[in-house]
Amino acid sequence: MHVDWRVRANVVCAVCSACALVLGCQSGAVSPPTNPEPAHAEASPPGSDGTPDPCADLLGCDGCVTDTRCEWCAGQEHRCVSKSAQRACSGLKLTALPHCINDPSDPAAKERKAVEDRLGVSLGDMTPEAPPIPGRLENFSGVVHAVERGRCYFMVATLAPDAKPGKAMTHFSWRTNTESEGSVGGPAKPGQMLGSGRFCPLSGGTLRFFFGDLTGPAKQSNGTGGISVQVFSQPISAAELGAMEARRAELMRKIDEMPADCDGYSYDCGNDRDSCNRDCFRSSHDAERRRCERTCEQLERDCLRRFQRRCGY
Repeated sequence: MHVDWRVRANVVCAVCSACALVLGCQSGAVSPPTNPEPAHAEASPPGSDGTPDPCADLLGCDGCVTDTRCEWCAGQEHRCVSKSAQRACSGLKLTALPHCINDPSDPAAKERKAVEDRLGVSLGDMTPEAPPIPGRLENFSGVVHAVERGRCYFMVATLAPDAKPGKAMTHFSWRTNTESEGSVGGPAKPGQMLGSGRFCPLSGGTLRFFFGDLTGPAKQSNGTGGISVQVFSQPISAAELGAMEARRAELMRKIDEMPADCDGYSYDCGNDRDSCNRDCFRSSHDAERRRCERTCEQLERDCLRRFQRRCGY
């Protein structure tokens, strides 16, 4: 029997296709999808794969943390980096504008540290209210700074190294709408830095630095040379402000309850001691004068103890 070669070829192809299908199922082979999804590589942090860090060109802590993508490394790196890079900093990692005062290169931090080192005080997080005000002692009339409730202040006066202070005494004074006026002061020396101390008013007023004579007629005796004055400040919390008001109210209550002669008793006791010491100088013998002076000191201590028991402080 004669079979057409074309029929024989079709049968062979059909058998081969069936065998391929069976073998494929038995081996577990899966046909690839007709439209495969492209593979996505995981995103790398900026700078890790050679891509430029968008924060690298930002200079200074203030300019860095203003961009929410960035943070400032205040340690040895001293640079701005992306938060997404999750880099470890050798020093502090600053992420908000109020943090920048902790950057050693921050101008406010440098000024604050210079004051702390020279005066031996801590200014905390205080920052300069404004640049220093320069002047000359020859015509220095003083500097007045407005203060407000809810902030603490520290005024600094610095004499130039070549300054020659006169006989006038230095004074820091404060006056507010609700509190008693107060002041601190003393003599001045060339190159000296003077501080007012921390002042936290409970109402608006002024903080002032000036020169003045303690006694005698008014006269110009400030001296010669340069001087500069600067004010540092910081806000305080409502809780701290409330605690200050409570302490002041308690102090005023105690003062109101005191007998009239309790006000200024230490001054009276000191006057009694001075009067006693003047009598001691009438003695011609050193040993006798020293015994007299010791007696005067004892009289002053007795006077102070008596008032302290009576007045309660």
